[in-house]
Amino acid sequence: MNINNLIMKNIITYSRVSTEEQKKHGFSLMGQKERLFKFAQDHGYKILAYYAEDYSAKTFNRPQWKKLKQYCEKYHKKINKLVFTKWDRFSRNIQEAYKEIDWFRERKIEVYSVDNPLDFSLPESKITLAVYLALSEIENDKISIRVKESLKKAKREGCWVCSPPYGYTNYRTLEGKSTLIPDERAQYVLDTFLLLASHKISIRQAWRIMRKKEMFISSSQFYKLVRNPVYIGKIILKSYNEKSIETIEGLHPPIVPTVLFEKVQKKLNARSNKNNIRKETKGYLYPLRGFINCSRCGTVLTASASTGSNPNKEYHYYHCRNNGCRERFPLEKAHHLFYQYLKTIDINKERFIILKNEIKDKVRNKEKSRSEKIQRIESKISKLQDVISKAEDRLFEGLIDSVTFKNSKLRYIQKIKVCQNKILALKNFNPTFEFQHRIQKAKKYIDISRKFKEANLVEKRELLKSILNKNISLTLYGLTENA
Repeated sequence: MNINNLIMKNIITYSRVSTEEQKKHGFSLMGQKERLFKFAQDHGYKILAYYAEDYSAKTFNRPQWKKLKQYCEKYHKKINKLVFTKWDRFSRNIQEAYKEIDWFRERKIEVYSVDNPLDFSLPESKITLAVYLALSEIENDKISIRVKESLKKAKREGCWVCSPPYGYTNYRTLEGKSTLIPDERAQYVLDTFLLLASHKISIRQAWRIMRKKEMFISSSQFYKLVRNPVYIGKIILKSYNEKSIETIEGLHPPIVPTVLFEKVQKKLNARSNKNNIRKETKGYLYPLRGFINCSRCGTVLTASASTGSNPNKEYHYYHCRNNGCRERFPLEKAHHLFYQYLKTIDINKERFIILKNEIKDKVRNKEKSRSEKIQRIESKISKLQDVISKAEDRLFEGLIDSVTFKNSKLRYIQKIKVCQNKILALKNFNPTFEFQHRIQKAKKYIDISRKFKEANLVEKRELLKSILNKNISLTLYGLTENA
């Protein structure tokens, strides 16, 4: 008699489904649990822990799976097997599946499927395992294709299937179709297009103006916003290879009139073409033009060539366009100073890891303090409303005239609106998005000096747009950020 057979083995059991519907209505998790518990009973195994979740098997980045591994890491000496029903419950990704199996092997824990048992002591089991895992991944690919097709079909019907753009919130019609409705921020979107249509300003200048009006959106998002046809009720449908694009009439109401949108696009296209011509003909030597200011008068520096006393030789300078200012810098000097400046904001890989942890802490703290900030702002709104009420009493008592009351009321209503927008921004705060957004922003600074040095003119200017929120001042001693 084998003594090992008399020793009760300890196992961990795991169940998984992909959707909330399966979890609630398909009884799949319950069915898996019953089979796993019966398997343990029939074989005399002791279940130390049972984990179940409704999560995709495309990756192992699953909440319950992480807890399972933490448990196995802590008690791996007591665990003999990890048991699940089928290999597709374990994973639908071949490469990651092999990594996880190796992880458990290192801790002497056998990975076991009830429906597809394998004897890993036999060399032939590797072929069988590869087949099981490949079938699981193929099924996942089929599911992915079906999902893409259903999303494409929904888009063709005018549905919105992504996260809502700025100025909209998600909405479901009575027929159950997913679409958008304008929210409190829609007025900011309309004001943006009116601003661009009625003034000769760049997108960046418009962004700065709208930020002062409490339109809290990044410059990159703003650039996309003014080009996005979703605001005239359209939906862009791209092919899988993104070589062809269709414009579909959406179910959602427009925020911007079509005539206004097209007027803005025409102005932006004309400005873009003009800038491209200038870059191609003159600007290939002057990547910093438009990004640095005169340290004396604050005017944006331009750039040009001068022949001096020798008509056969050109000398290139960045110089002030203000007639009363003679500030100018040789091209090589300015580029050298700017390169040194980039080195001061450069981030190496070690610093990025530290910065990543700092960002994580800041986002976590912001999430914790969110409810307190909302309460403070709501209290401020209440006080502002009390001021309006008292002003109404003073008007009724004849202590102030109607013009004074009207002007004061409008001023306080505007303050209340600003507070309400701040509350909306706090309620819409998404920690995951905030973290990813800050990380992507920080990544731009990794090896920035090298990237700038190796880039062509267009790439350099795009790089500058992405990292500079404001122009910097150039002096003979270096560059400084403007306040």
